[in-house]
Amino acid sequence: MKLSKDIQLNEPFNMSKVLKLVQLCSTFSSDIYIHKNMTAYNSKCVLGTANIIISMKEKDHFFITADGSDAKEALDQVGAFFEKTGAESPVKV
Repeated sequence: MKLSKDIQLNEPFNMSKVLKLVQLCSTFSSDIYIHKNMTAYNSKCVLGTANIIISMKEKDHFFITADGSDAKEALDQVGAFFEKTGAESPVKV
């Protein structure tokens, strides 16, 4: 099952937050991607995730998708991670 969530960044991410995000995403069997500007970045890959997240500015929008057997749990936890670390869902789902 493929699910997605829209996110708005409220403060810039640093490398420490990126590494925590990659570590969290790696605990799920689902494929988890960050989508920005018509490009998808594998959130289990440090370089790709750092490339997109660190380049974002405050108030940038992007969305995350999770596809797999634990997609709902993955999306819930990754969404909660973003909310705790300086992002929010502009549209409550």
